[in-house]
Amino acid sequence: MQLDALDKELMCSGHVGCPGCGATIAMRFVLKALGEKTVMVLPACCWSVIAGPFPQSSLKIPVIHTAFETGGATASGVRAALDMKGDKETTVITWAGDGGTFDIGFQALSGAVERKERVWQNWTGA
Repeated sequence: MQLDALDKELMCSGHVGCPGCGATIAMRFVLKALGEKTVMVLPACCWSVIAGPFPQSSLKIPVIHTAFETGGATASGVRAALDMKGDKETTVITWAGDGGTFDIGFQALSGAVERKERVWQNWTGA
């Protein structure tokens, strides 16, 4: 099986991730797999720094920085807005650390799961 999508880079070199950081490698390949029609929701975590503050970003896709506990809720809102516009192709993903996923962010994530939202939550397991 050949994947042509893996030729497109959606993460810029020169980011401020730690040398050898597994999360930066994972982000690079997730973006290659998902493609340009992706919106990234980043709760407060090291990725908020790696991606960079507005208006600069090391990611070549739309990025929304959110509060620590609101990744799931923000992703749900973005998905609802895209659905209202008739955009069913864009993928919405929340990229959160353990706090934004299993600790303070669990309530927003579990709410999104209960509503059967079509969003991804990726735990970086820092």
